[in-house]
Amino acid sequence: GEQKTFTRSQISFEPAEPRLPANVTFTIQPSIFFYEGDQIVLHLYGFVCQSTFIPLIGPGASKIESNAAIWYGDEYMLVLTVGKNQLVDNASPLIIMIGLDQNFRLPGLLSKNDGTLRIEGRGALIEEAPLRKVPAMGDPKLVISSRVDIEPVWSTSAVTPYARIVISFILNSDVLPNSVLSIKLGGILRNPPNVASTPIGFSAGRSGNVVLSGKNAPLFFNTGYWNHDTCVLTLRVKPEYIYAGEYTRFFLERDMYFQLPPAAYSADPAFRIAIPGAGIAEEKFLYSTKWVDQEKMFDETELFYGDPDSVVWYPGDVPDLSF
Repeated sequence: GEQKTFTRSQISFEPAEPRLPANVTFTIQPSIFFYEGDQIVLHLYGFVCQSTFIPLIGPGASKIESNAAIWYGDEYMLVLTVGKNQLVDNASPLIIMIGLDQNFRLPGLLSKNDGTLRIEGRGALIEEAPLRKVPAMGDPKLVISSRVDIEPVWSTSAVTPYARIVISFILNSDVLPNSVLSIKLGGILRNPPNVASTPIGFSAGRSGNVVLSGKNAPLFFNTGYWNHDTCVLTLRVKPEYIYAGEYTRFFLERDMYFQLPPAAYSADPAFRIAIPGAGIAEEKFLYSTKWVDQEKMFDETELFYGDPDSVVWYPGDVPDLSF
């Protein structure tokens, strides 16, 4: 059958002022029924409230036990338990609100559809997933410093050498435990000796786990997964935070067999980073090494209208195009 999910899960707030109290509205619609005692759990990283018992208002408040949510501040977790003889169905949304008078404070930053705000079902089990609709608030979440420092090992090739690749970044927002980072190194090939003679279109022996080194490599279990077809390195954060302003650095050693192309740009736009679980959309690295003078370019470009040896074509004609 279809996977159990929340078909609607959204949050809105008014006023939308960082770190201040607000009227906070949740609109929730599961794909299955939630019965008495089942729980809807909202993970709201960055929200702050001094109360544990939070009265609810709105049309769906009466469906929740004691017309109230329970707030676990240390875990940033809001729990809604379905009340006695109540039902949350899959035909109409559950709409509840926390009033401004409850002093439920917003976080400092939120990006659109921010992955730090998540929802799950307990009892009626639905796996944890990001809220489907989150409005942006405050300054944008950004990578404020990011570098790809490339150290070619020229003794391995005068044109396409292997390299040591050092990756570092600083963020303006926190990254939650177990978040996934994606680092794209477009144009770079992983080419271990045992597959170096096979065509580069084959991913066998090139895709797979690679060892991370350096001070912060343990933060990612000392390993990442390299996808040869997309040139993306995927990392998972251990069950701990990367806090805003922290300098994170690790590298791919030469014996991971990452091979450079024969041309490069400064601050190459093919090198990109994304942390969707932290609400940080994909953006290019702010700095990358230009390891050769040769820039990427097309050696030859031609466009023909019709047969290259044919007569001249005129406006209004409909020729074939050849590139």
